[in-house]
Amino acid sequence: MTKKVLLLFVFIFAFSSLVSAHGTAFFEFAPRVSSRLTVSTVATPSQIFRPQNDFLSGFDFWVDNDGDPETVLFELFDSEENLLRSRSVTVPTISKIPGGQRFHIDFLSQMPISNLEDYHIKVTTSMPDFSIYHSNRLLLLQHTNETVSEYDFGAVQLGDVLQDYTFKSAFYETEEDAPPVVSNLSATILSFSMVRVDFNANEAVDFKVEYGPQAQGYVSSTQFTDTYTICGEGIALCSTDLNVFPDTAYVYRVIVRDGWGNEAEATGIFQSAATPPSSDPFSPSEDPQELVVEEDVVVPSISNARIVSVTENSVRVAWTTDEVANSYLSVTLNGAPITSVSDSVLELEHLLQTSSILQSDTEYRATISSRDRFDNIASDVLAFTTSGASVSESPQEEPQEEPPPPPEPEEPESDVPLSPDQPTEESPVLVIVETGSGDEDEPENTVTVRWITPGGGIPSDGYRVDLFDANFKLQIQSSVESNINELQFTDLAPGDYYVVVYANDGGVFERIGKVIKFTVKRANRGLFYSVWFYSFIVGFVGVLIILLKIDERRREQEWRI
Repeated sequence: MTKKVLLLFVFIFAFSSLVSAHGTAFFEFAPRVSSRLTVSTVATPSQIFRPQNDFLSGFDFWVDNDGDPETVLFELFDSEENLLRSRSVTVPTISKIPGGQRFHIDFLSQMPISNLEDYHIKVTTSMPDFSIYHSNRLLLLQHTNETVSEYDFGAVQLGDVLQDYTFKSAFYETEEDAPPVVSNLSATILSFSMVRVDFNANEAVDFKVEYGPQAQGYVSSTQFTDTYTICGEGIALCSTDLNVFPDTAYVYRVIVRDGWGNEAEATGIFQSAATPPSSDPFSPSEDPQELVVEEDVVVPSISNARIVSVTENSVRVAWTTDEVANSYLSVTLNGAPITSVSDSVLELEHLLQTSSILQSDTEYRATISSRDRFDNIASDVLAFTTSGASVSESPQEEPQEEPPPPPEPEEPESDVPLSPDQPTEESPVLVIVETGSGDEDEPENTVTVRWITPGGGIPSDGYRVDLFDANFKLQIQSSVESNINELQFTDLAPGDYYVVVYANDGGVFERIGKVIKFTVKRANRGLFYSVWFYSFIVGFVGVLIILLKIDERRREQEWRI
């Protein structure tokens, strides 16, 4: 009776090893298509592998055993044939099923390992019915692919003979607080608007890249994907492509994290490629659209005025005008001015925020004003209370002092398109405009607008791009999805244009960078004029010849008479 109880205990202990794993698997190779190898009928098998992790606490093989429970010896060696761990495990009776059944071998405590070293697990037993399942490990490499170590994803050796398969296996660690190690960080220029960042890591990682022009810092970012990629040195690279502006110095940092949440980062800098020269450079003197000076006495119309957000000591206000105008916000308390902020940019969407100067739990009035190019001013008043109280939007109920007028609007500072080689510390360039090169595939009246994702992240409702002509009249207003950072305009008439890009977060439009001015030059008409001219000359000569012939015949008839 005691022997039966002991055998039952051994079976239960062994079966628990079969169905439960100790720790978390950091690598698994278990294809559906596999074959079985009876261990006692071949030379001692070894599973060679290069672990892509910091620690090893145990592993799985897919096995079966038609016979009685017996002992199998599993030994772990390093590349110098030093014995690191040894476990004798009783394998219970395991029925045959296609692909075998997962069986866990636990080292009881984890040990440090290196992703740059090869290890091997020897399996020794005299059991006649114990089998391990394996799958083909050979991969077809394209001629342009880099070769890697044949042990990176495992290989089986029978005695001293290397096989073309690997055991179905998985490798585990119990816990980890060591951050990943990033190496070989580099940036490769793919085009004047694209750069690829590559790196290696000593374990499978999820990662993101934060980057931006040096003057701005990390204003753009990719996102974590919750996918953990093996990119060990000599195996593969972790890579991602970044949208950049040409001819700009960038700073970037790669932030990686492992499956346990441990994070590490590595930083670098790169210079993006210069914009390729145009075959027919833009010439502002060639028939630009003339600026028409208009008389305007109509006051701008303010709509959608609202308190966007209120904190303990600041307020953020937004509104819309029906024509381009500047922005002015003043905050008063019981009629006394507290603070003001302004923006001289001429635009349709307006968004201003005060500094942290207001008192908490206090009711204020916000006066918003917009002045157009012809000094016509519109105003509105909103009431709000700090400390997160409910926001009400209503005109002031009692007469108050007339708000000070907004500052004079400023015309654009330059008559030439703003390009990435013209940034200033006060107003870093976040938007660029590229006009067509003039060839058949990219005519000069095709214009591409590109922008960098704002520092606050990808806007929830995408972007809006407003295009104005030389007279600040809205020509095109387009919405762009949040995962797209460019917009192309085609068939634009020759002349000067202004473009404004907004990030749209829940209907709040925040301008990205400056208003950009660019010029579409008139299409090349030299060929047309030359064809017309020569056609005229040929026609004129033809008519002249006909007239001469008529005159000659008339003279001949007169001579005969």
